[in-house]
Amino acid sequence: MTHKSPFEFISDDPALDFVNTVDNRDDPQRRKELLNSYFDLLAWASEADLLTQADAERLRNKASRSSSQAHAALRRAKVLREGLYRIFSAIAEGKQPASEDVSLLDSFDKQAMAHRRIGREGHGGYGWQWRTDGDDLDLVLWQVAKAGAELLTSDLVYNVRACAAERCRWLFVDTSRNQKRRWCDMRICGNRAKAQKFYQRAKTAAS
Repeated sequence: MTHKSPFEFISDDPALDFVNTVDNRDDPQRRKELLNSYFDLLAWASEADLLTQADAERLRNKASRSSSQAHAALRRAKVLREGLYRIFSAIAEGKQPASEDVSLLDSFDKQAMAHRRIGREGHGGYGWQWRTDGDDLDLVLWQVAKAGAELLTSDLVYNVRACAAERCRWLFVDTSRNQKRRWCDMRICGNRAKAQKFYQRAKTAAS
């Protein structure tokens, strides 16, 4: 039997996909955390194509040997995630993000930059590579921080939207032609909203 992944990649940006690792964020009764362990973080990053299979296995082994360090890395990743949520949900609402949240992202991005180097690529040229020696349990965090900083400083930031479903509020980049995308995923929130509207109309008509 195939195990269904709990993760969805609907935002067209890895930083926002990372933000969306919480279901029903603003509903205390229904809120569901999808990253309950460092191994969940690695699973998400692997599915997001941020980690090679070799890197994921190496980090999995390192986390197994250093559970306290892995737990601390997960905590830092969630601090970044919540900061990204506050930044981009504010932007989706047409507001300026709080300066302290932007500073938080900036500090994480600086850490990420400190762990990059220029190295030879397979095609013979040069490119940016992540340092994978020493303390690299934050490798996923560095990549997400880099993606978040790049989105915030790009023109695409003006296309960041929040799902119109009240209980969802997942974030995404609206790349639709008419810039009218309302739902994180039409199959889920869009169809649910249509069904609710149909039910309300039928109820009104019957009364």
